Amino acid sequence: MAACTVSNYLVTLVDVGLALYESIGIDREIGYKALYPLIRGTVENLKHMDTKEALTGPIARGDIATVKAHLDAVSDERIEDFYRFLGQATVQMAKQKSGTDKSKLGKLEELLSDEVKS
Repeated sequence: MAACTVSNYLVTLVDVGLALYESIGIDREIGYKALYPLIRGTVENLKHMDTKEALTGPIARGDIATVKAHLDAVSDERIEDFYRFLGQATVQMAKQKSGTDKSKLGKLEELLSDEVKS
């Protein structure tokens, strides 16, 4: 199950990302060229550090405005649920990362909760 989750669902994550690009008019091939360096950099970080320390992005930074903008921009309820689920798990991981702002992570936790859905 662990291997399936990591390997297969990584492919699913990339596919969802490409679909998000397509939803704003960016061709899948161009989207893939944009995503691949990010994927490669993340895998390289994971090769050299613990998952919590390899974590980057708006949740790790405590960037509430960006996460809110993402939620406001999504129009597909399934994608929003997916984003919220992964975001909640990412907040829990970010809480264990050194140097994170715990108060901002608490606000992100609230923002990503299912109770906040409009």
